[in-house]
Amino acid sequence: MDIIIIGLLLGATYCLMALGLTLQYGVARIMNLAAGEWIVVGGFAAYWSFSLQSVNPMWGFAIAVPLAFVLNWLIYRWLLTPLIRRAKTRGALEVDSILATFGMSFIAVGLMRAAFGGEFFNYSFWRSRLTYLAAPMAKTVSPLLRWRFCCARFFMWRC
Repeated sequence: MDIIIIGLLLGATYCLMALGLTLQYGVARIMNLAAGEWIVVGGFAAYWSFSLQSVNPMWGFAIAVPLAFVLNWLIYRWLLTPLIRRAKTRGALEVDSILATFGMSFIAVGLMRAAFGGEFFNYSFWRSRLTYLAAPMAKTVSPLLRWRFCCARFFMWRC
């Protein structure tokens, strides 16, 4: 059961990343190759806020979203807007934006490695054991997901 839920959550994360890249490229014609690095920065921020500062991840999310918006807006204003103004053709804009965001990707990776190192980080939140019909469910599944699973099994059993 763990592998199914983790696979669904990872697939949903990849889907959101692909949707973000598609939306940005489709609207602004800018291929942002540093999008994955900013997702990793968000993961490090979540780890830091929960593990070191004891901030609830839900509050950390509520704080991180406006900060991420401001950071990305500043990057667009300072890095990408001059490229848009300078580009004579759509092809030139695409090449320039790929090179600029690729460089930004290298800078973000270097800063994260300098700040956090290269080791693996994790944290636990909402992890507890639940028994459903005398069968223990996975420890790593949040209570909300387990509750949805129990409801789905109940409604499938009633049909």
